[in-house]
Amino acid sequence: MVELTVDLLEKATFLAGEKLSCRITFRNTSETQSETVAWASAQIHCQCLYREELVKTPLDTLQSPANDTAFVPNKGEKGRTLVATDAVVLLCDLVLGPGASRSYTYTEQIPENGPPSWSGRLVRYSYKLTVGAQRLSGTVQMLRIPFTVLKLPGSFQQPEASQSPLNLNPFHVVDKDNANSMEEALQRLAADMSKKASLTYTLKNRHGVVGKLLLFRHLYRLGDSVVVSFDFTSAAVKCLQLCVTLQSCETVPEQYSINRKHHSHCHTHGSQYEYCSHVNKLHVSLPIPPQCTHTFQSELVTLEWQLHFEFITSPSSSDGTSDSVETMTWTLPITVVTADPMQLLHDTFPCTQLITL
Repeated sequence: MVELTVDLLEKATFLAGEKLSCRITFRNTSETQSETVAWASAQIHCQCLYREELVKTPLDTLQSPANDTAFVPNKGEKGRTLVATDAVVLLCDLVLGPGASRSYTYTEQIPENGPPSWSGRLVRYSYKLTVGAQRLSGTVQMLRIPFTVLKLPGSFQQPEASQSPLNLNPFHVVDKDNANSMEEALQRLAADMSKKASLTYTLKNRHGVVGKLLLFRHLYRLGDSVVVSFDFTSAAVKCLQLCVTLQSCETVPEQYSINRKHHSHCHTHGSQYEYCSHVNKLHVSLPIPPQCTHTFQSELVTLEWQLHFEFITSPSSSDGTSDSVETMTWTLPITVVTADPMQLLHDTFPCTQLITL
């Protein structure tokens, strides 16, 4: 028998356009006879899954690629292959003596034209590295390792040629011939995130001003905390209680939605309630889970983030008292982008897997 082991090197979370590397090892478990591996190939592909009772897909863009060889990476997989790299032949007619082993390194660039990894209620995008092999006179075996792909915002993927490499680390020499590298793109994103862009909103209802809301920025990275400040000093309407909810909303375009009542779904990532009847100022902080997916848009689905506010107010009468309360709601969109994959906690997949040929 021959054991096939695939080990992802370094990590299991990548940016689109990065190179994935893995070590592929074949070991003859027999101590008495030689074994022959007829062939082995590897490929990266992205599968698109969707709820057929709710979503209809543009079939012309979701066709599984034709394959006339014994290596069919998406065989038995649900959904359709959205993007895939070319299959790479690792070996042919490998003879392993008793107890012998042989290792190969497979390196491939992750396609940039695919969506990020996403596990939604309506649509899912999943990336996998598939290694196929066949022992002489044996059957074809497939080993699949899932991994996570994130995408940088479009403006940070390919810096203009006129821009000089940005170096935020005085002890690091930037290679001018590699100005479009992922490292520089992440530095540019970090520099843009450091810019101050406070936003102030005046909250009103039909009785007057409820208060002011201060959002320190509208652009956040996965793992950041969204901090919101409230000021009720100049309020004409008393706010008794408020609730801030962080949500991500998955929406399928109407042309691909079978049931328009279910073309959108919002997921709550956290809520914070505050009593503020005797408070002039307060702050609310909601963390963005690092294992989530950032804002993105594909042909089949759009993922957006938002803050949902709910205020319970009490309009005061001429003598300063009131027996009635009213509820006011408001939704504020925000943009969530990716962070450096090395800073995120996506690597929950097993990075090493083994099968027997």
